[in-house]
Amino acid sequence: MADFDNDGLPEIGVAGAAAYSVFDSDGTVLWSMPVSDYSSTVTGSSVFDFEGDGAADVVYADELTLWVYDGATGAVKLQDDGHASGTLYEYPLIVDVDNDGSTEIVLPSNNYAYTGYNGITVIGDATNSWRPSRPVWNQFAYHITNVEDDGSIPVNEEPNWERWNNFRAGGTLYGLSTDLADLAPGAPLICEARCDEGVVEVIVPVENTGLADTPDFNIGVYQGTTLVTGVTLSLPAGAARHTGPFELTEVQWDRGMVVRVDDDRVVEECDETDNSIDLGRWPCE
Repeated sequence: MADFDNDGLPEIGVAGAAAYSVFDSDGTVLWSMPVSDYSSTVTGSSVFDFEGDGAADVVYADELTLWVYDGATGAVKLQDDGHASGTLYEYPLIVDVDNDGSTEIVLPSNNYAYTGYNGITVIGDATNSWRPSRPVWNQFAYHITNVEDDGSIPVNEEPNWERWNNFRAGGTLYGLSTDLADLAPGAPLICEARCDEGVVEVIVPVENTGLADTPDFNIGVYQGTTLVTGVTLSLPAGAARHTGPFELTEVQWDRGMVVRVDDDRVVEECDETDNSIDLGRWPCE
């Protein structure tokens, strides 16, 4: 269950012996694609928004093939014929297994009836363009709110339907798949009390104006591409924090100083063009 066509309403994906079908919110068939699952006819599927466009794609494995279908149309986005299974109740999982910020597909296969992969196969995108996802998928009846990112189980579970309204759908670490952070440094605050020593202290406000919380990221003061000093922090959506004070000398400053936020692109953002600010001329003049 997920929003397959980005219309704001959930649809239902159903795997059958000969077809995978998605039913619209009014019960009509949105689309149907042929599959082969005569071994058990009880396989499941998972869904994930790989491209961050608001529409969840279907991830399904039948007896012979791993499929990724476009959620809105059923068009085949990925077809891996190396898979094999005398199917039972299994289905592919959506997890960021190596914490690289791009999700992977975890595929169970076996040689009970057909020749192909045997065991667990992990498939990722060659260019790491798939959206980030959580590091955990803990049970067959998975839904996002029944487990924390560290694997712990919440004592009082948030009702999944109130925020996500989906089932067996992979979420991101920090929010809905369409939510993104947006980091930017503000105008620096410069303390000139030690100008006679050739030293100033700089405090840099950093704000996250996006809709998603961030992981830890770096704020650095650079001479060109050389990091002079910096700190690491995380910011919830809508939050701001003053960083520093950074102690800088006139010698360093005369070579040009720039503050850059998340220079190594740990955080996926709405706008990557507003992450730096030039400190300008030496202030003690």
